[in-house]
Amino acid sequence: GTSPFFYDVDSPAEFAVTTGGADVRNATPGVQAQVVLKSGGTQPHGGGRFYFEDDHLQTVNISDELALALGSPTGNSNRIDTYSEYGFDLGGPLLENHVWVWGTVNKTNVTALTFNDLTDQVQAHNYALKADGILTDTIRGNFTFFEDARTENGRGAGVLRTAESAWNVADPVRYYKGEGRFIFGPRWVATARGAYITDAFTMTPAGGLTTDYFIDDTG
Repeated sequence: GTSPFFYDVDSPAEFAVTTGGADVRNATPGVQAQVVLKSGGTQPHGGGRFYFEDDHLQTVNISDELALALGSPTGNSNRIDTYSEYGFDLGGPLLENHVWVWGTVNKTNVTALTFNDLTDQVQAHNYALKADGILTDTIRGNFTFFEDARTENGRGAGVLRTAESAWNVADPVRYYKGEGRFIFGPRWVATARGAYITDAFTMTPAGGLTTDYFIDDTG
């Protein structure tokens, strides 16, 4: 399997990865990731970020001769053309001693160039909202919303396929989670949780669905 979400690195407060010996109750095998988003807290707080990179801020670990041998017409290798990411988050008490909220907005743009100068472009928008509340001394709860809207034009582009046969990907994902904790007495505590995920992953050929195609004699 694969994760339906792509997180910006400034949203999680904790990130734990289990590579082996995961809890037997997990529904899927393999690597397990546990992400805990930031929360409101008792003091107002916030932050902003901006990241940038282009072709001049990276190095190349292969020679021009090797790149030419691998199919590059110009001697260039796979590389980042431009990378930018910016966003902000805010958190704090909404109702003193009762409700605390936190939210973030983030946008990422990545344009990569292949050996043969084809473009693979990714755009991602992340939105998150987290609220914790205490209704009474015996009832408390929280709610989390996370949206990761990602598009990629040119997935799989490279020397082994034409630009028209690369993939255009749309992967909007929304996550809703609510939890309530109820104290009935010194010996009785109940917790109720519910979560819902929407995922509409699509892949279409960059050349469109009506373009003629052929299969050569090698398959």
